[in-house]
Amino acid sequence: MRVNNLKGVAVYRIDEDDEITWLDCQIAGLKVVRARGDFDSYFRKLREVIQELGSLKGYEYLREYTLRYRARRRQGRGFLIFAVFAFRGRRVVGAVLGSTRPGLLRTLDKKLASLGWQRLFFLEMKLPSKHAPRLGSTRSRGSGV
Repeated sequence: MRVNNLKGVAVYRIDEDDEITWLDCQIAGLKVVRARGDFDSYFRKLREVIQELGSLKGYEYLREYTLRYRARRRQGRGFLIFAVFAFRGRRVVGAVLGSTRPGLLRTLDKKLASLGWQRLFFLEMKLPSKHAPRLGSTRSRGSGV
């Protein structure tokens, strides 16, 4: 199995009932799926983010979910999102989302923000542009004079 590193991590404060949170996920295009494969390393990294940032306080327990994101119904299989939700009783205090695909969390972030999820932290790696000059390049950016 090919293992990719996480390309994006986002932390949200939610503070809603669990049923409302799952409804928000459905509206945003997320669906809980049964994962085929070993994704423990991704979940371990997301748990580390919770510990290091310390921004999700007051939770009693954490649960890990593998979610599938499909922006449109005809998009095919969609893309996996790895999530760790922090609960206090039946209330979801917050969530940490991770993705192995660059740009995916940025798209999802707009939808979740419109649903009331408060972004606490967002980091996403961006692939370099094919047209961007390389470091150490001898090619001039001037007028050619």
